[in-house]
Amino acid sequence: MAAVYGSCTGSASDRYNIWLEYSLGSQSIENNTTPLSVGVYLQRNDGYANSAWNRQQLSSAYLDCTGFSQKSNSLYIDTRNSAIVTLITGSYTITHNDDGTKSISLGASFSMPGIPQLTGGSVYASFSLPTIPRGRMRVNVGGTWRSGQAYVNVNGVWKQSTGVFMNVGGYWKRGI
Repeated sequence: MAAVYGSCTGSASDRYNIWLEYSLGSQSIENNTTPLSVGVYLQRNDGYANSAWNRQQLSSAYLDCTGFSQKSNSLYIDTRNSAIVTLITGSYTITHNDDGTKSISLGASFSMPGIPQLTGGSVYASFSLPTIPRGRMRVNVGGTWRSGQAYVNVNGVWKQSTGVFMNVGGYWKRGI
């Protein structure tokens, strides 16, 4: 699980940490997708027992993952005694580009009205997902299996294939 830290706002903002944790699930070569889980957290960082809390539940949090947005309203935020507060979580299935690559951005923020020492915060991250192999084939050359890009000749022009199809038992199936 990777973590990225952001910043908080308010008169005591330097005493609070907001961070985003994300983890990737097993990629699907067949569907060209990667599962992604995200959580956004808040904690007082100096151990002070009487820190910010919002019992009126007026706080809200937002999470955006490359076009997927969600909001959590009426949050009860209590950072007393260095408690870790889960602001918002999300699970996404990210579809990769045709070539198997994908860059994503994550952004999260929260607001806490009525608490001057901690009014809100935000955290952002962007990164590339591991590439999913597309249009590759494996061939046995001299007793050694090798992989490489598949190319097809269409009307005299060689083009890179984005998929390989095989006839297995009389049925055409897509390979990787």
